[in-house]
Amino acid sequence: MKLLEALTTEQEDFILSDVGYSRKQLEADLIQLKDWLAEQHHLPSSRLKEKDCFLKTYLIGCKGSMEKAKRKLDAYYTYRSCSDLFLDRDPLLAEYKRVNEYINIGLLPKLSKSRDLVMVYKPLCEDSKNYDYLGSMRRLIQITELKMRMPEVVTGSICYLVDTKHLTPSHVLMCTPTIVRDMLHLAQKVMPFRLKEIIFVNAPFFVEISINKLVKPFLSNKMKDRLHVFSSGHEEFLKFIDRSILPEELGGEDPAKLHDLTKAWAEKAVNERDWFLNELSERNDESKRINQDYSMSSDLMFGVHGEFTSLRLLHNLYCYYLYIVI
Repeated sequence: MKLLEALTTEQEDFILSDVGYSRKQLEADLIQLKDWLAEQHHLPSSRLKEKDCFLKTYLIGCKGSMEKAKRKLDAYYTYRSCSDLFLDRDPLLAEYKRVNEYINIGLLPKLSKSRDLVMVYKPLCEDSKNYDYLGSMRRLIQITELKMRMPEVVTGSICYLVDTKHLTPSHVLMCTPTIVRDMLHLAQKVMPFRLKEIIFVNAPFFVEISINKLVKPFLSNKMKDRLHVFSSGHEEFLKFIDRSILPEELGGEDPAKLHDLTKAWAEKAVNERDWFLNELSERNDESKRINQDYSMSSDLMFGVHGEFTSLRLLHNLYCYYLYIVI
């Protein structure tokens, strides 16, 4: 199964013009970004081996802002050195096999009409004993890191489509504040992709309450406007993602199966196992950091914990609510 369809020249031109880039300027900025990386000796040595498409993804995702691209790149390597989301990188570990069995996760092969990547996340089992939030988030990150190094598609925006049909209150109770905090930080401060939409479909009432109470309070107003929750079927969200690129099981027209898509991305990760265990497991050496503009101590993620305390309190209150009401 083909993981991603290569972009046409027309699609590439659209993506570049959407962020105000010319091909010439993108290439010039790429050289400048490489020169900057070479001087950041606190970052892992693997930074010097990064593919051009990886760095271009950051430049395009940051709409040509060199400073923002530098900051997010530094954040990526720094966060990779300290977050639980980036531990246990071996794609042959039992946790990844379990996730692949009980959750369909993968990027759709085609871009949307607005040239966005579409990541699908669909739990398959109502038994929460088979569900692993942390493992599934690590799988999602694995796929994202693979995609950023694939030259077939260089784009700076992404949509997330989450089918919550098989989720139960037990699944929601398993989602810890730490995981929510880390994923929000990753999406907003670390990864290069602009979040175009986050769409939840087939959402039971407790999922809608969870999102409104545990997630939205910690999003920017712009992000709140891009988060959508639909309680019934697939028809409602087709104005955000065109039917032609969606698998039939999600109300689309593409005959590809989500199971096959999940399997293909899992095989890609296994094929890159040495890369995950070596280059992607390298950590920062903060003793060599010169510029303190971004560091674990200066970032709100690692310094001020007021928001995390609020998140934890909301989570505890919500758990209590579920126990009483359901």
